[in-house]
Amino acid sequence: MSERYGILIGINDYSDAPLSYCVNDANEISSTLIDRCLFKESNIYKITSDIDDSKKEIIGEFRQALSEIKITFEPNKDSFFFFFAGHGSCSGEKSHIWLHEIEHSIEEIYNEINTTLNPEVQIYVIDACESGGKVITRDRKSRYSLLEKYEATSSGSMLLFACGTNQYATESSALKHGLLTNVFINGINNDDLYDEDGILTPSILQDYVTKETAKISDFAQIPVYENRISGIYPLAVRKIADNNEIPIEITVRSNPIVYRITQELRDTLLSTGKSTISDKMNQLSQQLLVQYDNIYKFKTIDDFEYRMFKEQYENIDILSEKLFKTAKRDLNLPLDDVFQEFTIKQNTDPFQSVFSRIPDSKEYELNLNRKSVEFRIDIFNANNISESSFGYGVIIYHTKWGISLATLEFRLEWSGYSDTILKEIQTNTIKYKINEDFESKLKLFNLNESFNFISEIQNWNDNRKAEISAFLESSL
Repeated sequence: MSERYGILIGINDYSDAPLSYCVNDANEISSTLIDRCLFKESNIYKITSDIDDSKKEIIGEFRQALSEIKITFEPNKDSFFFFFAGHGSCSGEKSHIWLHEIEHSIEEIYNEINTTLNPEVQIYVIDACESGGKVITRDRKSRYSLLEKYEATSSGSMLLFACGTNQYATESSALKHGLLTNVFINGINNDDLYDEDGILTPSILQDYVTKETAKISDFAQIPVYENRISGIYPLAVRKIADNNEIPIEITVRSNPIVYRITQELRDTLLSTGKSTISDKMNQLSQQLLVQYDNIYKFKTIDDFEYRMFKEQYENIDILSEKLFKTAKRDLNLPLDDVFQEFTIKQNTDPFQSVFSRIPDSKEYELNLNRKSVEFRIDIFNANNISESSFGYGVIIYHTKWGISLATLEFRLEWSGYSDTILKEIQTNTIKYKINEDFESKLKLFNLNESFNFISEIQNWNDNRKAEISAFLESSL
């Protein structure tokens, strides 16, 4: 599943007309996102300002948070949630939020988020006065119809504002929240709103929030919303258990089998597997270095160098496609999106016929920066152009029913400057049950017999020399 990130802003200590519960709003939204909406605590950036802990440079904090999120955020894949509780106003053609005494148009905030991150799905909740006026409109001719811009770069946006022009967003001492925020949180925690699959969608939540807010305020505060999210986006999931056990129920000939595994056991076995595989790869690497003395430079690609690996070697998408299709063929896909297939949604030219729509395309992604995966990739770079470079690796990852091991091997073709193009990629997967025999079974895994490249190295080198010789003989 893709990552979810959020920036939550709550400001109480305005010099003029201070507020009481905006910080509490941001804190409670954060807890709800973690508890029910699949957010990791580390992916949520809270910016709060109160009389006891005042922050005057809110826009600087906001931009710093965006910069930090950008480091790990994956455009066109990860989703983003923006929340603001504080003062708002509407003047001219734009609505604004007040970051202390400095007003910023909501349009500017949108543009900064979209330009910096380009989320796949983005949700905005603004609990501020007049926030929904002049921001969104169904008038296609309006140059402030921001959704037209966002639809071109993501699969959808939901915008939820506390009220329209000339209305006030209220906060309550009884609730200790802004009204919109309180109803929004109650909606997420209301299991009756979830469908039969245990999913709460933005569409269901927005209808509930709008109706309840209007009723409670006797229609003095009516939220404004626009939802252009395509597909079924699971904003929240019904809470099942409050422990680290993962219950899996399998029905075999009508006899239910309950398979209980703790996250700690999964991670321990994964770490054990990484240690075993690293020992085996160390031995194989030393054998190859002795056999091909002075021909190759050896290096290991690990977690800290993986981004460099993606940037340095070409055709990573082909490697990702191979891994995904092999795992899918073997019914062996990872729990997280370690290697995955996803659809790039194309756009329709608004000035042409609907039939002018460009077909959607498939892309593949390899992401080893997950807690549910351990890996090692060894690269043998040739010391001179007449030898062919190559690489191989092992990836160990969590699957739904156990732990799996994927092997990969590839030759590195000359790009014109260096050996960086992945060629002759081969992948395979092996499945293991989660039990006490995992370590002993993994030790039986024969690394040398699992890679075809060991017998191919000399052929690759001979072919490289022959190709260079043929070029030199026929060149001017």
